[in-house]
Amino acid sequence: MKTRVPVWARRALPRGDAGVTMIDLVVAMVLMAIIGSIVTGGIAQLYRMTDATDRMDEAQSQASLAYSGLQPEIGVAYDISEPGAGAGGDPSVEYVTQDANGQRICHQLRLSGGMLKARQWPASATTAAAVSATAWRVLASGLSAPGTPDTDTGAAAAPQTLHFPDFSTPSLTNLPSATPLQLRIRLTATAGGAKGSTRRDTQTTIVAANSAVRWHDPVACSLGRNTP
Repeated sequence: MKTRVPVWARRALPRGDAGVTMIDLVVAMVLMAIIGSIVTGGIAQLYRMTDATDRMDEAQSQASLAYSGLQPEIGVAYDISEPGAGAGGDPSVEYVTQDANGQRICHQLRLSGGMLKARQWPASATTAAAVSATAWRVLASGLSAPGTPDTDTGAAAAPQTLHFPDFSTPSLTNLPSATPLQLRIRLTATAGGAKGSTRRDTQTTIVAANSAVRWHDPVACSLGRNTP
């Protein structure tokens, strides 16, 4: 007795020896390689962008850390010395505050060895030998002097880390006597990552609310400037 194969079953049966040819395999491998390279390149680009962003954020945070620590002190200063070079040629500036007992305190700010540092001593000292400064405290690291000219001093002038914005000490006499002093701080922050380092120029201007041009002393508290 013969068994009849249904039409639908006969249609499902393979015909001949048809299969995957070498050409089909090569084409598939080429396509996979192309797609793989595109995906890998995209992932690598995303990684580089993420790494660069992380480095920029880290550099920015270093400068922000320094500025946030200085704002409360300089913001209540009674005077700010003429910024200049301290020990070893490091950018330095001094400013005067007052403690809870009404005693004047000298503060020094210095950029040295990639670190922005601060210290203080009693303003009663009358000679450099009498200056008894506290140990340096590091406000932030990974910092250096700016490499680009200041916008208000002209391209020919050397960049300044610490300076009075828009005017110099001789021109203070041309300002209203009640004008408060301002200190501009410009820093270049550097942060390293897996793919190198990133540099970012930053700046802030702090107004010494308790100061005034009529009380300004260019060498205020500068006795300890050249002390290491």
